[in-house]
Amino acid sequence: MICKHPLKWLYLSVLPLLCILATSFANAQNFSVLYDFDWPGKNDPTWFTSTAMLAQGRDGNIYTTSVLGGPVDLGTVFSMTPSGVLSVPLAFSYQAGGSDPESGLILGRDGNFYGAVGYVYNAVACNGLGSIFKITPKGVLTYLYTFPTTGTVGAPYQVLQGQDGNFYGGTPTSYDVCGVITNATIFKLTPSGTLTTLLETNVPVGVYVLAFQATDGLFYGFDATNPGSIFRISPSGVFKILYQFDGTHGGQPVGLTLGTDGNFYGTTKQGGSDNDGVIFKLTPTGQFSVLHTFGSAMDAWVPQSGVVQANDGYLYGVTPTGGASNNGAIYRISPDGTGYSVLYSFDGVSAASPGAALLQHTNGIFYGLSFGGGLTCWYNQKCGTFYSFDMGLNPSVSLVVNFGKVSSPVQILGQGFKTASKVSFGAATANFKVISDSYMTATVPSGATTGAVTITTIGATLTSNKTFRVTPQISSFIPASGPAGTPVTITGLSLTQASQVTFGGVAATSFTVSSDNQVTATVPAKAKTGVIRVVTAGGGAGSASQFTVTH
Repeated sequence: MICKHPLKWLYLSVLPLLCILATSFANAQNFSVLYDFDWPGKNDPTWFTSTAMLAQGRDGNIYTTSVLGGPVDLGTVFSMTPSGVLSVPLAFSYQAGGSDPESGLILGRDGNFYGAVGYVYNAVACNGLGSIFKITPKGVLTYLYTFPTTGTVGAPYQVLQGQDGNFYGGTPTSYDVCGVITNATIFKLTPSGTLTTLLETNVPVGVYVLAFQATDGLFYGFDATNPGSIFRISPSGVFKILYQFDGTHGGQPVGLTLGTDGNFYGTTKQGGSDNDGVIFKLTPTGQFSVLHTFGSAMDAWVPQSGVVQANDGYLYGVTPTGGASNNGAIYRISPDGTGYSVLYSFDGVSAASPGAALLQHTNGIFYGLSFGGGLTCWYNQKCGTFYSFDMGLNPSVSLVVNFGKVSSPVQILGQGFKTASKVSFGAATANFKVISDSYMTATVPSGATTGAVTITTIGATLTSNKTFRVTPQISSFIPASGPAGTPVTITGLSLTQASQVTFGGVAATSFTVSSDNQVTATVPAKAKTGVIRVVTAGGGAGSASQFTVTH
């Protein structure tokens, strides 16, 4: 139940008791506090920021970081089981590589986790430029790269792993602990620790956060300053702003995600009619629209993180303020902007102020962290909670990497895999290997098409929560040259879903898909000598050699 009041100030000061009771009753069946963090009583993790990404591991547990907590109160890497059992494989201390991790974690293809720390202790020379680290599920820590004390860049935010296996991320324009200005950058880091700066700037002031890599191979992200922007950048560093916020229709973006429809969805913490932020949609071509403006009475307000698209198609998110008692809320909205509702209002006692984005586990349930609520620990500060929110959604499977060529391995997370009898990529059946009940691998089969991956188990058919995109391949073409009007036969793999064929960047006006291995295209009138490229639902592929246009 969602109650509304036309006067926001009156709602804040005199909230109708009936509305609170009705909302609490409706929400009680969905929301559960699974763990109350306690520091220093148990040296638990505490202080969870909005940037702390939650990651599901191969073991089915949920991994992330805390900025504080642990024996010396310098942060932790910790995991929680879906039932709320805590494990702390690593507590940070005064280590040369840094501490106080705000980034949360991502799951790498190797089964390890990766994150960033933005503060480094150094007894000789002051710095604070941060590190990128790797940690195993058992807590073995390796700093892959520590920004040097004499550098002009540092304090990394989150990282993500690209299609090439390297790690990519951003750093802000700010002051380090010595008062030195650090420039905003976007960087690439190899697994062996070699860093390349793709972009560096201090004008304008920027906070670059990479969100995802799309099928076009480009990275998309946002500048989290006010008013901020949405941008894209190639792995070689070609940068372009797709949308510049104006402060009215949104300002200071805090999250961005790729929807199943190919559009981008996100949130801002400012802008809108009440300056409490918005939910927005952006097409790959830069067409922007506001789906919802936060700030009306009883609504969620001022999001600090983005939305996650669940396996029911809705976008779900949290805010640390707003809701029935102004202690935060969980909301959802459909990608077309309809069906917006506040699903749960935090009560401020059992839990309060959720900042980090929700994680939908493959069991269908959402999990999150609240900054406040729960046990009272140091300085009368509430230590926060780990909570679940159950909408009754079906279990699914999660793909560690949701793209690949035929014959490439795919890592799959889920549950019930010990009874798996079939794995399908579209209509094509794949070879697979069950590693545990919550982790398996499969090989992309010949004939696979872009779409959902399904796993048949005893009693259930599990569907991937993301589309798997089959990368096309071109092996050859004949003839090697010819004038406009020449039919060219292109041979390769995964060509069934071809939507475009180009000759030197000029689109063919006519082509025929003969099979998954063959496309015949007619050289267009304005074709240029160059690479032949085929675009499918799974991405694009270029020929190794050029087609020569004759006249």
